[in-house]
Amino acid sequence: MIRKITPQGVVTTFAGVKGPAIGEWRDGNGSNARFWDPHGLTVDADGNVYVADGLNNAIRKITPQADVSTVAGSNLRNGSINGNALTLASFNYPSGVVRDSKGNLFVADTSNNLIRKITPEGVVSTFSDGNVMGNGIQTAFNEPQSLAIDSKDNLYVADTYGHTIQKITPDGVVSILAGKFGISGAVDGTGESARFNAPFGIAVDKAGNLFVTELGNHVVRVVTQGGVVFTLIGRLGVSGSTLGDLPGLLTEPRGIAFYGNTMYISFYNGIVKVEPK
Repeated sequence: MIRKITPQGVVTTFAGVKGPAIGEWRDGNGSNARFWDPHGLTVDADGNVYVADGLNNAIRKITPQADVSTVAGSNLRNGSINGNALTLASFNYPSGVVRDSKGNLFVADTSNNLIRKITPEGVVSTFSDGNVMGNGIQTAFNEPQSLAIDSKDNLYVADTYGHTIQKITPDGVVSILAGKFGISGAVDGTGESARFNAPFGIAVDKAGNLFVTELGNHVVRVVTQGGVVFTLIGRLGVSGSTLGDLPGLLTEPRGIAFYGNTMYISFYNGIVKVEPK
């Protein structure tokens, strides 16, 4: 299901239904629609919600009136084919989705280890396979889960089992902003001296700082544009559910988003709100 939470904390089901929707993929309004393991989402200026519908291998759209349609992919197709979004393109467990200033959607195509692009005209292409351009260094993605985008349309990738935070410019130039590919750990530091353990969610604030949730380390880290990494919430490697003043404790934080200066984090069957003092 896709749930909605008002600023007052009132929860409703926006689209889909609770229950055994295994293998179901259906467009329609509200409770008539079906999702199968939906993951990341993004919202445009008109209030439309775009959802990475993981096991349906599709990207779905939900209007403010809760009308659900398929933007790209299908549960009838599993693969990495580019082309027409509805009749040809295929994904393999898409998990993250963001929208740029031109209306393009970018998808973390997790099991394909690719970043895909969907144009407003409905054409799907491979935007990046993780090969670094410009400095000759070769890297890759290893189950990228989440994406964020800044005001200059730079993409940021939480590359979960590559244990890195990667940056992709609008021209497709890839660099590792923090962490060392394929090496996990729990170290604050700068650039490749920092270590992550399964970074999962990622969000960017107005100043361009990145906020990263980590499944393996149970923390929220901050990554500056200079690649400096420090722990903001939690203690590295320690799980828990202690709220209140920072640092607190979290267990397996996943999704993360900003509304203004307020941060929202999903963790262990709950949603945490973090407000600036």
